[in-house]
Amino acid sequence: MDDDARDGTDDGTANDGPSSDGTADARSNALAAVFFAVGVGTLAPWNVFITARPYFAARFATSNERAVEASFEAAFASAYSVSNLVVSWAVWRSQLVEGRRDGTRLTGPLFVVGLALWTCGATTRIDASPDFVFAETLLIIAFVGGLTAIAQSGGFAAASALPAAYAQAMMSGQAASGVAVSLVAMMTTAGMGETMKANERHAEAYFYVATVTLFACAWATTRLAKIPMYRRRQEEAREAEAHADTARVETRTLLGGDEDEIEGDSVEDVERNDEASASFDAKEECRLYRLTVVTTFVATLCVFPAVTSAIESTSGTFGALWSPTLFLLFNLGDLLGRHLASIHPKTPPSGRSLLQTATLRFAFVPLIAVCNVSTSGWRAPKVFTMDVFPLFFITSLAVTNGWTASVAMMHGASRAHPSKREAEGVVLNFCLVAGIFAGTTLSLVFSSV
Repeated sequence: MDDDARDGTDDGTANDGPSSDGTADARSNALAAVFFAVGVGTLAPWNVFITARPYFAARFATSNERAVEASFEAAFASAYSVSNLVVSWAVWRSQLVEGRRDGTRLTGPLFVVGLALWTCGATTRIDASPDFVFAETLLIIAFVGGLTAIAQSGGFAAASALPAAYAQAMMSGQAASGVAVSLVAMMTTAGMGETMKANERHAEAYFYVATVTLFACAWATTRLAKIPMYRRRQEEAREAEAHADTARVETRTLLGGDEDEIEGDSVEDVERNDEASASFDAKEECRLYRLTVVTTFVATLCVFPAVTSAIESTSGTFGALWSPTLFLLFNLGDLLGRHLASIHPKTPPSGRSLLQTATLRFAFVPLIAVCNVSTSGWRAPKVFTMDVFPLFFITSLAVTNGWTASVAMMHGASRAHPSKREAEGVVLNFCLVAGIFAGTTLSLVFSSV
């Protein structure tokens, strides 16, 4: 029998008692809404910097350092992604968020990120030099990248001790944030040609709206402790950890050695025979799910948006909105895929089959590469020149990205022993961040070749 089936985690209300009055359903929906908010909060900060691109481009145009104007986007992306990756790794290795209070791993980081975004909004009204604004923004982005790594790790750690639906809610929240920024990008493109003052006011509005959003997300996490189902799951996780510790002590006693004399593998072998892991090789399944997360994002980000943004329309139907339309289409498809993950599969797939699915997605790379890509030095032949082909390929890339990543993040932690699920959620989060970083890096190599 599957691990989730044994402990009644197939749905959000399995152990909440009768729901004829809708109380259990309401609690389940409230819990899902909180994790959706966490997902929004962990991706909104970076998205707002993308949205404010016209403002930064105009502000840095008068910089004495021409490199600032030419490469500020690359500098911002590098600062955020490196900070996010390093802190995610540090959180994993130090066990910083496992078993911690939600105020420490969720509420606090999200609230401070909101304050950082408010600072960026206030800066739009300050008559400072472009170089000062560049340096300040770069530092804030690196700071925000680290804090969102803590909040995202804490969110997946908390969701991993719950039914799979709540990790899916967090994944959907991140995708919804992407849809919002793509819609704003379309409106910004449609309004191109506005004055510097208008760009400043728009950017100020973006940052202040994002600040309010982060504060709302932070407030939402304070409601977790008031939801009975969440409290019970937290208690169960602590009991499982205590049981595991007791089992380790008993094992050491039976083996007749001190803690330092007993090799870790011996204890792990005993734990692997626990009923929760009896039907599969837990360690191997966890490894395959982790690889799936990394592979999924590498396959996606090696072409999106670096290559897809260089695809030109041959019909001219969309005009200047062609690239923003592709961006919006991807984010909508990604959101759809993440929603579909809550519908199918009903039971966790094997890690091997899921990894094979993620690997097959690399087939999209050559298909997109031979669309009407127009960029300097691009050597791939233009085979699929009609607009319908990139629209179809990018939509398919997005839907499969959302589905595969969500399935892996939803069910990956359930492959681990109940006492290790929060820790596995943190590892999966690091794999997600590492996959994004590796895919983005590979896209630079791919484009140059």
